[in-house]
Amino acid sequence: MVKESVTDKSLLLETAYFILNVKRRSKSKPMWQFSAKNEDKVIGKWSFENLSKNDDENLLGTLRTLDGSYHNNCKLTLEQGLLSRKGYTVLNDSKTLVFDTNGLLIPRDSSLDEKNNTEQEDLDIYFFSYADDYFKCLRDFASISGCVPLLPVDIFGLWWSKYWAYNENDILKLVQDFKDHELPLSTLSIDMDWHLVEESPTSRGWTGYTWNKKLFPDPSKLLNTLHEHGIKRVCLNIHPHEGVHQHEDAFKEFSSFLGIETKSADEFIEFDVTNPKYMEAYFKYLHHPHEAIGVDFWWIDWQQGPVSKVKGLDPLWWLNHLHYLDTERDNKRSLILSRWPGLGGHRYPIGFSGDSVAGWRELSILPMFTSTSSNVLFTWWSHDVGGFMWAFKGYPELYIRWVQMSAFLPVFRFHSICSEYEQREPWAFGKGEYYLAKEAIDMRSDLLPYFYSINYKTHTLSIPINAPLYYYHPTDNNAYYCNEQFYFGTELILSPCTTPVISDLKRSRKVTYFPEGLWFNFFSGKIEQGPKFQVQYWKLEDIPLFAKAGAIVPLLNNRKSKITWGFDDLCVYVFPGGNNTFELYEDDGETLNYRKGEYNTTTFEVTWVCFDKENIYKGGMMRFSVCPSKVHNSEMKRNLHLRFKAIFSEPNKVNILLNKKELDAKVFYYSDKKEFTVEGLTLCSNV
Repeated sequence: MVKESVTDKSLLLETAYFILNVKRRSKSKPMWQFSAKNEDKVIGKWSFENLSKNDDENLLGTLRTLDGSYHNNCKLTLEQGLLSRKGYTVLNDSKTLVFDTNGLLIPRDSSLDEKNNTEQEDLDIYFFSYADDYFKCLRDFASISGCVPLLPVDIFGLWWSKYWAYNENDILKLVQDFKDHELPLSTLSIDMDWHLVEESPTSRGWTGYTWNKKLFPDPSKLLNTLHEHGIKRVCLNIHPHEGVHQHEDAFKEFSSFLGIETKSADEFIEFDVTNPKYMEAYFKYLHHPHEAIGVDFWWIDWQQGPVSKVKGLDPLWWLNHLHYLDTERDNKRSLILSRWPGLGGHRYPIGFSGDSVAGWRELSILPMFTSTSSNVLFTWWSHDVGGFMWAFKGYPELYIRWVQMSAFLPVFRFHSICSEYEQREPWAFGKGEYYLAKEAIDMRSDLLPYFYSINYKTHTLSIPINAPLYYYHPTDNNAYYCNEQFYFGTELILSPCTTPVISDLKRSRKVTYFPEGLWFNFFSGKIEQGPKFQVQYWKLEDIPLFAKAGAIVPLLNNRKSKITWGFDDLCVYVFPGGNNTFELYEDDGETLNYRKGEYNTTTFEVTWVCFDKENIYKGGMMRFSVCPSKVHNSEMKRNLHLRFKAIFSEPNKVNILLNKKELDAKVFYYSDKKEFTVEGLTLCSNV
């Protein structure tokens, strides 16, 4: 409900979330005042006099890159974000560029101050009022700036990248090695040595668009072979800053299109992101031919700063925008890999966080950095798993902890510097380390239905895959100071080990905060009652992952099964102690057909009645239901396996119904695991 009051000297506008008060003043500009509300109470006031002041309660956002963070002892200076403990945020968008009718970015118009005969800047201010509903603020921001795109399903698989001059045989052997170790790759990113690097006296070699035929004699054949071997996506690295030089195969067509004649061998065409014709040729001659033979997307490695020929236009921002739009062809979802360009960059996933040092300090900042980036809706970071460089003594232990954490981060991409000593292959450190790394990677593979369903929640509801604890516990002051743990989706909290083992104990020490309620160790079912801080000690094989009361987590039952449309063999983990729902999302995983409604959603629901509210160990009554909520593919059948965790005694009675009729299924209780299972269920998607 909106209340409005207008006179010749004032305007008063009141909604459930804010009050706008504008008063006309005779000798100065009008007074504008916003008041944020929460349940009819005013919780804060803001006026234009405070426009230049920083919000000291802002919960911060992210930064462009982690490159060089080691120079400052990993003390990151994050930009201001969209969320504040004040319950409101003011976003001043007055200095940014705007789109013209041709889709190009141009400076804003200025207004004329007739009294002083001078130009004055028009103000473009956004006031977000949300109290402690942080998700509401993110949804409101997405409603005016665009939602986070839906990522393809294969993006959540295993990536490989290394700054290394691979040749064709090296690449094929690498892919086969991953297969032989039962760790199939989904995405292969080839760094800059795919192109010529030492052929031009006018170029330093970073920029290039011509395949190095000494390393890759037949690029088209290689790309086709990689796809046949199960690589879903091949990504190539580019550094566009140095322009286009005469040694490039496409130089003649490129220069002719631009109407440029070179008169000497040392001339080249400078990069100009602000020139529409240059950018048209950039895609037409330098990128599309590679895509036609099998390149799937591009890693835009821009490191040359925010300045271009148009004042206020950051080349990285514009490159991300244009590349993302250009790749949305043939009904395929767009994808790039690039650094964060600033607010609005959430529209162009995925983020490349830069070159990090392989150190414990660097590992320890990733939980905070990744989850806090959600405060600007930048939810899909890709970090260098294992760290990019400088792996020193004791690295295998650090490597395992890095892999374990990365299994629950947005994108799992190995990457390292150009050195034969900087190995990141999971089998490079010995059998014990290999099995621990594989265990974490397998866990990530199993979690694909969960990842993909949260992916849809991010797209539609602005719910990030990794979020700070205060998103879900905004009134708990402790939740604002737990920087080394985060929510993984809506159901789980990860508190990763980020310090070495204590030699005498052979365990890592970790302080974990458990918010109010019951929390279950995801693997053992052990219960923790919050709110409390708990000191725990973890062996190298342990992953501190905790499920909330009533958590529902869908996993693949067979990680080797081929994913075509949806998940036809599903294992669902269900935890007691609370009521909850979880919506499973399924589609073809690749195209834009979901925009036409071609997807399925299935609602899982658990209700729990505890026999003794003071003691969950005395048991309770649980009801679990599966209900299709939106069906497009009605022919899909699913094998369903249920795992009820933390069940401390065998159930006295079990009823299994399908459309209110008794259903025959196999049930088992494992006292050692404290787990009750249901097998033998086959469901149609429309039942």
